[in-house]
Amino acid sequence: MIEAIHATPKNLKELLPGVTKDDKILKYKIPSYQRPYSWTEEQCGQLWEDILNFYEQTKDDKNTAPYFLGNIVCYPTKENKNSEVIDLLEVIDGQQRLTSIFLLLRALHAKAVNYVPLYSLFWVTTLDIDSNPKTEHELRLTTDVLGDKESRSFESVMSHNQQSTDENTKHFKNFKFFEKKVEEFYSNNPSEYLLFINTIIGKIVLLPINCNSQEQALTVFETINNRGMNLTDSDIFKANLYKAAQKNKSEEEFIESWDALTQNTESAKTHLDDIFRIYLRILRGKEGIKDTEPALRKFFTDSSSKFNLSKQDWKDTLNKLERICQCVQYLTVSAPPKIIKWITILKQGTQKTQSSHVVESPLYAYLFEHLDTDGNPHLKKEHEQEFESLCSGLVRFVYGEKLAGQDLNNIKYIYFQAVIDILETKGISKTLSDFNNKLDRENFNIIETKINDGDFTQKIRNVMVYILGYHENDVKDQGPVEIEHILPKNWKHYQYNWSPEDAKKARDSIGNLVLLEHDLNKAAGNAIFSQKKEEAYKHSKINAAKALSEIEEWTYAEFQEREKKLKGELKMFFRGK
Repeated sequence: MIEAIHATPKNLKELLPGVTKDDKILKYKIPSYQRPYSWTEEQCGQLWEDILNFYEQTKDDKNTAPYFLGNIVCYPTKENKNSEVIDLLEVIDGQQRLTSIFLLLRALHAKAVNYVPLYSLFWVTTLDIDSNPKTEHELRLTTDVLGDKESRSFESVMSHNQQSTDENTKHFKNFKFFEKKVEEFYSNNPSEYLLFINTIIGKIVLLPINCNSQEQALTVFETINNRGMNLTDSDIFKANLYKAAQKNKSEEEFIESWDALTQNTESAKTHLDDIFRIYLRILRGKEGIKDTEPALRKFFTDSSSKFNLSKQDWKDTLNKLERICQCVQYLTVSAPPKIIKWITILKQGTQKTQSSHVVESPLYAYLFEHLDTDGNPHLKKEHEQEFESLCSGLVRFVYGEKLAGQDLNNIKYIYFQAVIDILETKGISKTLSDFNNKLDRENFNIIETKINDGDFTQKIRNVMVYILGYHENDVKDQGPVEIEHILPKNWKHYQYNWSPEDAKKARDSIGNLVLLEHDLNKAAGNAIFSQKKEEAYKHSKINAAKALSEIEEWTYAEFQEREKKLKGELKMFFRGK
């Protein structure tokens, strides 16, 4: 249950209170897992035009409602600085607009350096025992974003130290943009400048949503955010691992290693969250755990968890994540065609579903143990043959269970047990035996009935076509493949001597479907059968398609014969023969 959330609209003077005697100084921090500052001059220009238009309205009508700039989602935290504990508000959402507002305030101050109410908005000013302002300066907004050169420029821009500022950063460019706009306004309206400032700091309103914890703040952010990408789990994990790196002062080394992992993940055409999800299952497998799987973020960040990332050796963790990334690269890019074909079949019916992550777990467990990463990721010959058997056995089990109507949630434990067995034995014998026993013992009569009746969903029917097209031959690298309708969906009576009733029954049945290379499928189109044979089927590297070129004419009788043959092959496949 979510605890009470506090949200009261505040203008900038209320959001960033000035001189205070309170030891608990109000400051904001952008945490390390946030993405770098990214506002462009175009976005800053829009903000400036909105503020300028609002100012003109308030001059004409003093009762104009405040200008609402948006939300800031934050939660209270603490940090140690010079042996002193400082209270902060960590910004989960709103960092982009808050940073831009600070740059605008800094540009306004450049033309009003003696205007204390403005200065104290972005610099903390405390009073000494005699109620005199202390001289030390501390920004009200700091940033810990990792590996972000722009972040290091923020303080130098805000502190007037432009000599040490990188002029290529967005902070500097946007500050200069605001400075130019402020100069233009001041030149045209010098007598209105303080009124303009007071309008900005008194009538621009934000809604700070003050949560009670990071978890609650992230939940709120992900619920209300509709302006772009939410923070991912890996953004949070990055911060936790960074904390671990700070313990032995290896922050720069960590940033370099993390950036390399990120680049390799992109090369493997996957996402860091998926790499962590595979890592979760390997860690659980090594511990012999096969019960209900916890949420990814909770598993790696819960303070009571032995797997909490901030408690781990960050180098060892990143090395394992890098290995998993290489496993993904092998499975999606580097594996030989005879293995890629099984992965292609597997993904046909599971891609973009929760089940894809679960059913592939045994494959990653095997690769994690056996992948040779010396040079391009590869398996030794004996392991490659064993892995191919695991892939084909997994395809048989996954789709056998789907044909039998099994709900993945009811059999996840089987996949988790497979991970445990593979990591423990380094082999696949027990896993394949478990797969085959469950299919034979519980489900094969249902599977056979479904095949006989042709009772498939469209997705599963497509999978069956992939199985029939791929499983018997050692597929060459034929490129992208598609499912071809032998009798076209848009057929003509003068091309095919079929009745409408027969055509309707046959059109989407496996006897009328064949796997075909993309270019050949395009060449086949809706042409007559004799033309398809010459221009497409006989040139295919897929045996099931090439066999069609031996048929003289595509009749309903030929369809029935092929349908019966293919159903027999499917039943043999699921029998493991």
